[in-house]
Amino acid sequence: MARDIRSDVSPAISLAVDTHTASANGSAVDLQGYEAALVLVVTGTITDGSHAIGLQESDDASTWSNVASSDILGTLPTIGATDDDKTFTFGYIGSKRYLRVTTTVSGATSGGAYGALVLRGHPRHRS
Repeated sequence: MARDIRSDVSPAISLAVDTHTASANGSAVDLQGYEAALVLVVTGTITDGSHAIGLQESDDASTWSNVASSDILGTLPTIGATDDDKTFTFGYIGSKRYLRVTTTVSGATSGGAYGALVLRGHPRHRS
């Protein structure tokens, strides 16, 4: 079982895969029952614009604040036209229950196709 990662992670979509032409907030991802989180941003074709990926946290999934840089492992990416078909990752080590991925888009008319997935890891209890 040393090679089994499936039992240690639970994926949840925060920012749906779509062609993004405007800024957007992703869906809330509940981290209750997990000790770690890794965000994967996957791109398709990025036609134009600048797409700054952000991460927000919340205690109640209603009041949100930007995650402090000290609680992010890695770098929040800004996606541009040279980032077709890439994967970006960064981790979260904060203590809030909920996360959501955001995108701040500027200079886009056609935009770019991408989405973000949160991998919740190190479950407190396995079934």
